[in-house]
Amino acid sequence: MNEKSAVNETNIDMGKELSKWTIMFHNAIASKLGITVTEFECLESVYRNEVTTAGDLARKTGLTTGAITNVIDRLEKSGLVKRERDPKDRRKVIIEPITGREAEVNKYFDSMTQSMLELYLKYDEKEFEIIYGFIASVINILKEETKKLQEPATPVK
Repeated sequence: MNEKSAVNETNIDMGKELSKWTIMFHNAIASKLGITVTEFECLESVYRNEVTTAGDLARKTGLTTGAITNVIDRLEKSGLVKRERDPKDRRKVIIEPITGREAEVNKYFDSMTQSMLELYLKYDEKEFEIIYGFIASVINILKEETKKLQEPATPVK
């Protein structure tokens, strides 16, 4: 495939549209839960066991420790997570989901999950491998570009 046939303005716009609707979907769920989309994304990291401590969550999200403290405060106040002291290191705070609330949150994904499964079944194994590889590459690019944006700006001399 040559470079020009695969890339055009419509393809780039489609990527932006996908990003926008992913954010809008997550914002709608966050709204149902009475939290912000940033709080929801942090909650999802806790639910996926990607983080265990407040420090882990700060590193994962790129948010400051102060901002993470506020996020955890609000999630705790909403009854979605709890803080526990790490028994091995009392300086660390472990963030844990509240039992039962995860199922409540996941119900908002039920219809989407079903629709996505139906979509996946339209592709054979080889096609799905290509799609999966593309999506994995997009995720890696997004992670790298996000890291770049989170780096402190270098002063202009």
